[in-house]
Amino acid sequence: MKRNPSTSLVNHSDDFIENNFSEKRSEKINEVRNRFGEENKLLILKRLVQEGIDSGLSLNFNSKNYLDSLKAKRKRIK
Repeated sequence: MKRNPSTSLVNHSDDFIENNFSEKRSEKINEVRNRFGEENKLLILKRLVQEGIDSGLSLNFNSKNYLDSLKAKRKRIK
């Protein structure tokens, strides 16, 4: 059964705040908010990296063609 991401995030934020206050690691609510925001970004980044790893190798990927297409798009934008 899939977990609801919103519920997971709420549970995670509650746990994070409780741990920070109970351990007296943070004195201000803004510090906790900032720390939670950074931790949340890190969790998202880790999940996205894992998705990339799990997707496997692209067998038809040509890095030179891809780089050329990016350069062409950049020229059109300027």
